Formats: sequence, C-alpha cells, structure tokens
Amino acid sequence: MVNLFKIKTRKISTDIKKRLLNGGLRLSCFTGGEYVIEDFGGFETRHVSTIRLLTMALTIARKDIKNDFSVVINTTDYTRENTPHLAYAKSEDKTNVILIPDFIMDNWPVCGIDDYMETVNAMVAKSRERVVYDKLFWIGNIATHKSRAILCELAQEDPRIEAIAMDWQRNKFEVLEKQPSTMFVSLPEHCRYKYLIDIQGAGYSGRAKILLFSGRPLFLVDRRWHEYFYKDIKPFVHYIPVQEDLSDLIEKLDWADHHQKEAFRIAEEAQNYAINNLTREKAVEYLANVLVEYSNKYPLA
Repeated sequence: MVNLFKIKTRKISTDIKKRLLNGGLRLSCFTGGEYVIEDFGGFETRHVSTIRLLTMALTIARKDIKNDFSVVINTTDYTRENTPHLAYAKSEDKTNVILIPDFIMDNWPVCGIDDYMETVNAMVAKSRERVVYDKLFWIGNIATHKSRAILCELAQEDPRIEAIAMDWQRNKFEVLEKQPSTMFVSLPEHCRYKYLIDIQGAGYSGRAKILLFSGRPLFLVDRRWHEYFYKDIKPFVHYIPVQEDLSDLIEKLDWADHHQKEAFRIAEEAQNYAINNLTREKAVEYLANVLVEYSNKYPLA
C-alpha cells in the first residue's frame, strides 16, 4: 500500500515564514507515490479545507505527475510576491503566481458555509422563488475596504439600496461553528432581493463565486485581486461592472431598472456558468490540472 499523504505541522521560523510568503502550506510530491503537505499555520479553517481539496486533486492527478516537485501555497487574502507559487487570488502584475480554487469551495463554517455545494445548491433553489425586496442588497464589514463604506453612504441617499454594516464577534472562537455576528443574512436569503453587489475586502472577495449562483443580476465592483475563474466571466455577460469607487453605481442601477430583460439575462448567464464551472467537482479537476502542469514546469532538480 502506497502512503499517499503525510501531514506535517511545525512552528514556523522567521526564515521559513519569509520563504513561505507569510505563512501557508507546502506540498511536495515524489515519484513513487508519496505526497507531503506541510502546514505552517493558517487562518481559521483555511488549511483544513485546502488540504482536503488538495487530497482530492492529488487522487486525480497522481497518475499524470511524472516529476518530483515542491510548491508553496499562499492561503492569505492576497499575495505580495511574484515568485512561482499557488494562491487563491492575485493582481494582474503577479504573472508568475498560479491561481487555484480557494478553501471556501470546501466549506467555511465560521461564516455559516457548512458545505460549499449545499450552499450553492440552496442558492439555486432560492433563485426559483419570487423576489421579495425590489432592492440592491449587500451585507458585510465596512472596515475592510473604503468602497464598502461608500456603499453604505449611498444607501442612505437611495432607497433602492439596502446595505447592512456588520461585524463578526470572534471572542469565543470555535473554528467548526458559525461565529456570532452583529447581523447575519445567509447567502441563500440574499436571493430575496432583486439585485446583489459584491465588493472586495482587505483582499479578494470569496463571496463573488457564490453570488453567481443566485439568479439575480450581480453588480461586481472592480477589484485588484482576482480569483482563478475571473478570466472566464465577462462584463454585461455574467455581471454588471461597477467602478471601484462606486462612482457609476447609481448609473448602472438605473440601467438595470430600465433594462430588466437584459439584466436578468445576465443573471441567467452567470448562474449557468456557475452551475457548469464552479462546483466543487470542477474546482478539484482544475486544481489537479494545475498540479500536473506545475510538476512539468517546475520539477525538482
């Protein structure tokens, strides 16, 4: 019996932390069938979920991996380095960084996503129900990006916008349970609203892919950090684009109000894309292909 996986955990030194780009995981694969995943400590359940996705991907990829390789996986909200490594999100100038599906495609129980597929399937089911509120909706922590605070200011002036400022209260931290918060609206319940909007936080927004399942026109605010699937989605095909400073949001909202057929065609295209491309199964397949390609391009000497 080949030992496929060994998980190592150790305290990270200053030098290792620098090499691993402020913490993360390191995957090393060897001919003969052994795979070692080193865990240098990550935020909440990110590493548990990422290791689970890696395990599934390696089961698919192992037959096609012909070279030993070792790769760092950055599990923070963005990456500052441009060395070859894997990450959840990157800016356009990080040309050497290779994107992979993020941990949320497994789960994020701390924020109420007990299982990714259960959540997105519930989104699709809820999208079949009638709209309850004829508004643009968003809820989140306004402290993580200035555009979020701007949205709340706009909501005070335009009754078509409902923006709720909330915060997580992690003073009693249990990583496998949803944490208490000042306000909470589940992702499926977002579908009660006519329009949805997604805004970046301190780094990338992991919520965008889930909102694509909603069957509601999605206003996607421009952001620096992109996930792996952003190369596939197009403005006015899968989402309604909004400038980062929200200076054109009211204009775009007016457009949607006066072009309902086109707006909901965009929502339908987005949902179809998500159903066909953003499932966990597809994410694992994508990750498996990334690992094979990395092994070919960056084999160990």
